[in-house]
Amino acid sequence: MTIKTKLTFLTAGGMSLLTLVFLIAGTIFSVHETLLVKRHDLKYAAKGIDALFGSSRNPAEIKKDMLAGLRFVEKPKNLGVAVFSLDGRPLAFSGDAGDAQFDPSNYPKTPDDHIVHTSWRTWNHWRIMFYFHGENCLVRLKLQQRLEIQDDIALFLFGSLPLILVLSFLAGRLITAKVVERFHRVEDTAAQIAAGNLSSRIPPSAYNDELSVVEANLNKAFEELESSFNKIMEFSSDIAHELRTPLTVVAGKLEVALREPRNTEEYQATMAEVIEEIAGLHRIIDDMLILVKPENAYKSITFEEMNISEMVRDIATSHKVLADTMRIAVEIKIEDGLKILGNPSLTRLIFTNIIGNAIKFAPESGQVEVRLTSSGDNVVFSVTDNGPGIPEDELDKIFTRFYRSKSNNDKRGSGLGLAIVKKVCDIHDATVSVESSPGHGATFTVKFKQKH
Repeated sequence: MTIKTKLTFLTAGGMSLLTLVFLIAGTIFSVHETLLVKRHDLKYAAKGIDALFGSSRNPAEIKKDMLAGLRFVEKPKNLGVAVFSLDGRPLAFSGDAGDAQFDPSNYPKTPDDHIVHTSWRTWNHWRIMFYFHGENCLVRLKLQQRLEIQDDIALFLFGSLPLILVLSFLAGRLITAKVVERFHRVEDTAAQIAAGNLSSRIPPSAYNDELSVVEANLNKAFEELESSFNKIMEFSSDIAHELRTPLTVVAGKLEVALREPRNTEEYQATMAEVIEEIAGLHRIIDDMLILVKPENAYKSITFEEMNISEMVRDIATSHKVLADTMRIAVEIKIEDGLKILGNPSLTRLIFTNIIGNAIKFAPESGQVEVRLTSSGDNVVFSVTDNGPGIPEDELDKIFTRFYRSKSNNDKRGSGLGLAIVKKVCDIHDATVSVESSPGHGATFTVKFKQKH
C-alpha cells in the first residue's frame, strides 16, 4: 500500500471517527432534551389532573376532562394514569395503570412537588414513572415510549454517514496528494543527482513545516555533495598536472641515457638526477596524503603539551645552516617556555614550510626574521623576509592547493606547502595570515592558543 493511500485512509478514518463522536454526543444531548420536555409535559398534566379533582364535578365528567387534557401525548396508549386521594384511596385509572398500588413512599411529602424515575427498557425504549403530590390528590403517571430521535439517527447512519465517508475520503485524497507531491519532488531531484546532474535542487516550498526543514537540509547536503565532487575533480586534475612534469623529466633523462653507451660517471649522474626527481614525487605524494584526508580523520589524533619554543628554535637553526650557504641572514628571536596543545609531527610542518619558503624566496644576501612571542592568551609565530613579495590579488589564493605565484615561476615547488600549513592550522584551531606587497617582502603569522 502506498503512502498516499495510507494517508488517505488515515485522514478519512479520522474524520469519520470525529463525525461519529459528534453523532454520539448529539444523540446524548437530544435524549436529555427529550426527557426534559416529557417531564415538563407530565408535570403540566399532573397539575391539570389535580385541578380537575379539586373542582365539584361528577367523577365521570372529571375522567373525561382529564383524558381530554392529556392530548399532548402523541400515543396516549403509552401513558398510564392512576389518581389517589390524599389519604390513599383510588379515584381514577387510565391506560395500564389500573393495577397500580398506592405506595406513600413513592410520593413527595410536600404539595406541588414531584419525584421522577427514568429507566431504559431496551436501547431505544425508556419509561418515566412520575409521582406528583397535588393540593387535591396524588397522581401517578407512567410513560413508556420509544426514542423519538431514532428515526433521525437511522437516517443519519444509513444516509449521511456514507456521504461523510465519501467526502472524507476525497478530502483525505486531496490533502495527501499535496504532501505526496512534495515527496515526488524530492524523489525526482534525487534521481537527477543520481544521473549526474549535481546542480539539481528541490524546488522551494511555500509551506513552513517539518517537510520544509527536510527539503532545506537535503538541498544543503546536495550543495555539499556538488562542492565535494567539484573539489575532487579539481584536485584530481591538479594531481595529474603536478605529477606529469616530474614523470616526464624522469622518462626524458632515462631515454637520453639509453640512446648511446655512456661511462659510469654519466650513468651515476643521470641516476642521481632521477632519484632526486623521485624524491620530489615522494614529497608531493606525502603532502597530498595530508591534504586529502577529511577533517574527521584527524579527530583521533592525540594532542599533547608541547614546548613550542624548543621546536621552533631547532627548526630555525637547521634552516639557518642552509641559508648561510645562500648568504641569507636568518635572525631568530624566540621567547622561552611557550607551550601549546598540539600534535608534534603536524605542527612541525607549519614551521618547516613557512621558514623554508621565506629562505627560498629571499634574495641573495637577503634577510629572514623568525619570531615566537607570547601575546595575551596566544602564542604568535611569525616569519618575515625581504623577498619579492606577493601581489595583492594573490594573497587570498596562496593557501590553495597547487597554487604558485606568477611572480615566482623561477622557484621550484609543488604549491602544496602553504595549503598544508592552512590545513594543520585548522586542525589545531589556529589562524594563519599573510601581509605583503610587491617588492617589500612578506610576513606570515600563525596564532596558537597558549597552554598556561
